[in-house]
Order: sequence, then C-alpha cells, then structure tokens
Amino acid sequence: MPSRRFAAVLGTAGLVALTTVAATPGTAHAAACAAGTGITVVISNADGRQLHCATGGSMSALEATQAVVEVTQVQKFPGVVCRIDGQPDDQSCVQMPQADAYWSLYYSEDGADWTYSTVGAAEVELSAGDAVAWSYTGHEPGEVPAAAAGAASSDESPSSSSADPEDESTSGALGATLGGAAVAGLGIAALVVARKRNNDSG
Repeated sequence: MPSRRFAAVLGTAGLVALTTVAATPGTAHAAACAAGTGITVVISNADGRQLHCATGGSMSALEATQAVVEVTQVQKFPGVVCRIDGQPDDQSCVQMPQADAYWSLYYSEDGADWTYSTVGAAEVELSAGDAVAWSYTGHEPGEVPAAAAGAASSDESPSSSSADPEDESTSGALGATLGGAAVAGLGIAALVVARKRNNDSG
C-alpha cells in the first residue's frame, strides 16, 4: 500500500509541474513604448500616473497625446490643452484655463531629464524613443519612463504582452526536463510496486 501511495504522489507531482510550465504567461511589457517603437505619453493627475504609447515615428507632442487620450483644446486658443480625458471637468474650455488649474507640458528627448515646455504642444517635435508628460496643477510628471530611455521595462504597466523567444525556449526546455522527470518518477514508482508485489508473493 505505501508503494502505491508513493506512485500516486509522484504521478500527481509530475502532472502539476507540467501544468504550471504550460500556463506560464509571456513576459509583460511596460505601458511605456518599447525602445524605438513610439513616443511614451505620461498623464499625471489626481487619478495617479498613467503611461501610454503612441506608436510611430516623428510627431508633435500634441499629436502623440491625441493618439492615446482624448484632448480638448481651448476654443479661443487652439493648440492650448484644456482637458485630457475629460479632466478637469469644471473647465468651460472657452477661455484660457485659470492660473492655478491647468496642464503643464514636459518632454524628454532620448531618455534625458524632463524639460518644461514654454511653447504649445503642437510646436514640440518628438521622435520614437522620446516621451511627453502632462502634469495637472499640484502633481509631478515623475521619472522619465525607462523604455523611453531606450530600454524596455517591465516595471510600469503597452497594455499588450508578448513572449520573449529566449524565454519561450527556456520554458520549453524546463517543461521537457520536468516532463522527463515526471515520467522517470512514474517508472521508478512502478518498479517499486512490482518489487513489492514479488516480495509479498515470495
């Protein structure tokens, strides 16, 4: 009886190990653009700090922002951003925003520190690998996202995920190793059971 229990435990452990490897998801990338794939857009307000990726090459800070979030411009001063994704919802957006309630614009070129923009978003030209940040009054843009500096990051959440070929091959090799171990374990268990039976019959 102990031998049968031993075989059952080995069999179950082998199946669990194989299931775990098969269910391992691909490596999740950050919401910031992977190196050289686009312009990272950072939105910082009362809702927190969100990262988006405007895929593509050269474009203005305004175009990059409009590609990933809803932007409302001041009616009498086109190019001046009044709301981002409907915030703040108490602005009419007809006249210029109040001096203590507006979006500040920052940009980073090739991973450099943030630069406060003194011109409109439509005049700030950026390239793939750069970043733009919108910080509402009382909030900071935070650090320049690592991916915008030319290195993919897994710390900050593009909303998609993909598997690294090297990770896949490693997982496959690990799965094969565990599978072989499980089969070997079952074979050993069967041998133990057979010997047990022979001893009992003897």
